[in-house]
Formats: sequence, C-alpha cells, structure tokens
Amino acid sequence: MLDGCFVAVWEGTDGSGKTTLRREVEKRLKKLGYRVASYKTPSRTATGLFAVRYGNRRGVDPLVRMLLFLANTIDDSGLMAKKVMSSRPDFFFIDRYYLCSVVYGLALLKRVGREVPDVSVAMDLVEKMGGDRLIRPDLYIIVDVNEEERLRRIAGKKSSDR
Repeated sequence: MLDGCFVAVWEGTDGSGKTTLRREVEKRLKKLGYRVASYKTPSRTATGLFAVRYGNRRGVDPLVRMLLFLANTIDDSGLMAKKVMSSRPDFFFIDRYYLCSVVYGLALLKRVGREVPDVSVAMDLVEKMGGDRLIRPDLYIIVDVNEEERLRRIAGKKSSDR
C-alpha cells in the first residue's frame, strides 16, 4: 500500500487486453464510489518519449532498449507517487511497470543469444537499486490471451508504447 492506497500493476503483451480490462475495472470501481487513479508507461514524459522513439529503432541493442524503458518507469515513479498523494485514490493502477521492462528485456537478450540471469535475480537487483523510489505493488495482474487472438487484435494497429 502506498499511503493507504491499494496499488495494482497490470502487465501483459500488446494485444492481451490489459488496458481494456484495467479501464473496465476502473469504471466499475468508480461506479461503486471508489476513487481510482491510473498511470501508463511508457509515459509521454521526456524519458518515455525517448525510450519509445530510440528504444524501438531497428538494430538497437536489447540491453540498451531494456535500460531505456526501465529508466522511464523508474523516472516516472516519482510522478506516480505525487499523483497518489495529490488525488488520494483508494486504488492506483499502473499499466506496465518495471516488471515488464525487465522480463521483456531479458527475453530479447536471450533471443539474440546472450546469457541472462534468472528473472528473480534481475528483479531483486532493480528493486535494490530503485530503493524507496519504486512503488511496491500490492498486486500484479498478468493478463494473457492466446497468441492467435493477440495477433488478430494488433493486426494493422500500430502500438504507440512498445
């Protein structure tokens, strides 16, 4: 909990439906009278825009890409905390956070033949280095969908974030 607020992180691949589900849960909680706030990464901040613009270029090293997106989520953690402090929500939803950057980055590194640590080792390292700057989620919600459906959903749709 962050200052009495329940924090849930929504993770999933492009086209899994995580943002759609998050928005629906937000809408339903608000109808029940709860205060809900959310934040989506990569953001439209300088680090988010740079991560998307540079990190998604063809030929960018997977480690560079991972660190760019990780930098955005860590940089934005302060903005997220300020949003929680100013709006005092009952629930705060983060649409992708540092888990995504680490897992996706390790997968890309592995795909190009690099030796990668276990995800728990990488997560521990990020959490130790991030210290109090990182928001500790109360819950991770991993949204999954079969690959055929995911590909159908993203066909012809240009992703604006990853």
